[in-house]
Amino acid sequence: MKIKDRNIIEEKFHDSWAKTLDLDNIVVDKYFTAPTAIECQYALKLIGRLKGKKILDLGCGFGEASVWFASRGAKVVALDISAKMLNCVEVLAKRHKVEKFISRIKAAAEKIPLSSKSINLIFGGNILHHTNIAAVSKEVKRILKPKGKAIFIEPLAYNPIINIYRKMARNVRTEMEKPFTLKDIRILGSGFSGVSHKEFQLFTTLIFIWFFLGEGLYPSKVRYWKKFIEEGDKYAKVFKILQKIDTIVLKIPFLRRYCWNTVIELVK
Repeated sequence: MKIKDRNIIEEKFHDSWAKTLDLDNIVVDKYFTAPTAIECQYALKLIGRLKGKKILDLGCGFGEASVWFASRGAKVVALDISAKMLNCVEVLAKRHKVEKFISRIKAAAEKIPLSSKSINLIFGGNILHHTNIAAVSKEVKRILKPKGKAIFIEPLAYNPIINIYRKMARNVRTEMEKPFTLKDIRILGSGFSGVSHKEFQLFTTLIFIWFFLGEGLYPSKVRYWKKFIEEGDKYAKVFKILQKIDTIVLKIPFLRRYCWNTVIELVK
């Protein structure tokens, strides 16, 4: 499918989702501090000091990352294909009193309307698997300053439990999204001086089974990943045990591909 046609589908889906969001109940800090948010915590370590940095939040969604970065001293460009999601960013930014530090751009990730070599850091949370990866990679290289970084959190394609969930969760996913493969990571990293990735969440994804069997939550009605973060404190004890198992098991390199998510770091 052509990029333009794909983006029309993505924009329509995310505009519809934005209409259903309850912004009053979004606790921004949870997305980075919840005990289950270990990918975001690792990404923050890679980012380092935020104050004074100019950050592009690529595919910003409703703006939890943009607001987090701005509240810690960064100047943020929040870019999304959905105008209604960008409206959510505006509301959330005003509530946290950081609207002066966040500018909003409606655009697709494959064609970013920013000058070449203008950005220190690019962050993307679950965005690239909705895009043409090769096209986005070229744009990321173009707009990053020399030695600049891009950090992405993306879902992987290999976990059988998560793949069953994906098939069941059709109403809360777009028809075009495609979880990352190892080949996709290579395509994304082509031409960068440094490429690394680290995987997270293997046995911890068993909590998804509890959502379905224990709590009776159907995947097409409840976004498991969102519940996993927002109610992370509720599952903290079980998560900690499963995470310890992950720490041991993931010492075996081959098993890392079966994790739910990967954090990718690119250095120009």
